Amino acid sequence: MGWRLTATLLAVGLARPPLAELPGESAALAALADMASLNELQSGELAAVIHRSWWQVATEVVRRSHIENVKVDRDVRSAVLTVKQKCEEVVKYLDPNFLNAKLVQPSLQWGQNDSAIFITAKLSQRWNAPGALELLEPNVTFDRNFFGFTGTGEHSKNRYRYELAIPLFDRIIPERSKFSPASVGRVTATLAKAWTGRLWPRLQDHPEKKATNWHRDMDMQEKFAEKNDHAYQAMSSAASCKAETKVFCLSKEA
Repeated sequence: MGWRLTATLLAVGLARPPLAELPGESAALAALADMASLNELQSGELAAVIHRSWWQVATEVVRRSHIENVKVDRDVRSAVLTVKQKCEEVVKYLDPNFLNAKLVQPSLQWGQNDSAIFITAKLSQRWNAPGALELLEPNVTFDRNFFGFTGTGEHSKNRYRYELAIPLFDRIIPERSKFSPASVGRVTATLAKAWTGRLWPRLQDHPEKKATNWHRDMDMQEKFAEKNDHAYQAMSSAASCKAETKVFCLSKEA
C-alpha cells in the first residue's frame, strides 16, 4: 500500500514524502526501490531512517551508495553515533547507583579587574581532581547580588549533580553578565560590576560563607595588577553590610 501511495503522489507531480514518514519499513523499502538515484534523498532523510531503527533501509542505502558512488559516510556515522549514545544511556540506568546523582559543589578560581569579576569553575570537588567533562542541563542564574548554576555530569560511571550558589559581595548587572563552557570539564562566568572602579575584597557577601574549594586566580590577578593599582579597594557594600548585620555602613562603601 505504501509504495502505491508514493507512486500516486509522484504521478500527480507531488513531492515524495520522506522515507522515515512512511507508515513502516516495508513501505520505505519499496519507495527506496522506486528511486532512480540516491541523489533524490533529502537532507537528513537517511539520518531519520537510522533514528527510527530501520536497519534494512539504511543498509540498502549504503549498499546502493557504493554502486552509485554517492557519499553517505558522514550521515551514517553521525546518526549511528547518536543512536549508540542513546542506547548506552539506557544501559547506564541499569545500575541503581546511577539513578541517584551525587551532589557536588564545584571548585572555582576567581579574579577581577575594576569592571568585572571572572570565575572559572571546575566540575569536581577539588581543583586538581578529575571530574565530568561536560555540564549537562545547565541552569544559570544572574541576579543583582547573586550568581549560581546547577547541572549534571558523568565521571567514572557515576552521575553527579553540580550546584554553585554565591551571594555576591556587591551588585552586578545581570543582563551584561555571561556564562559559557570553557576547556574540558570547566565553565566560566563574567560578572559585570554595577559599580566600576571598585575592587572587591572577596567574592561572597559574608566572609564566613567562603567555601574551602574557592580560590583566587593568581595568574589573572597578575594580569590585571597594573590596572587594579589605580582602582578603589572597597571594604564593604550594601550587600555585605546586610549580610553581616552591620548597624552602620559608610555611604561611600554602600
